[in-house]
Amino acid sequence: MSTFAQTSAPSGLATRQEWLAILARTRLYVMVESLEPLRRAGRIGRARVLLGTLLDAHPILPIEQGELTPVETARPRGRALRRMRELVRGLGPLETLLICGTSIEAIAEWEAVLAEGYDGVIQKTWLGPTQGANTGPAVAVAAVVRS
Repeated sequence: MSTFAQTSAPSGLATRQEWLAILARTRLYVMVESLEPLRRAGRIGRARVLLGTLLDAHPILPIEQGELTPVETARPRGRALRRMRELVRGLGPLETLLICGTSIEAIAEWEAVLAEGYDGVIQKTWLGPTQGANTGPAVAVAAVVRS
């Protein structure tokens, strides 16, 4: 049993309830660079990929309660990152802000955009090859836990 579980409650039920409370306050936002991996996964059709590629479209996909629903599509990439920043800021005070990416450049760009007006700690991590294969290059992810 972990130290966290031992100190937080005498039974696993309280620990489970604490984790469920954290998950209820968690939001995940994903912005993909290319629509092609979504097409290969059967999420969108060829016409949408072609149109999105021509328009340099970047869909912003929040995941809440396990459901993936597109909020909007922004273009170009810089505007999409700024819009994701607005969505994150709109959640109110944050307990944790974690960003992910498939490349050093994508993570650095995403961190620079989020750091404007945010004085908290921005945690960073990599997305592995499996996630990269399914999301494409230069994906930007923000995992947010509200206070």
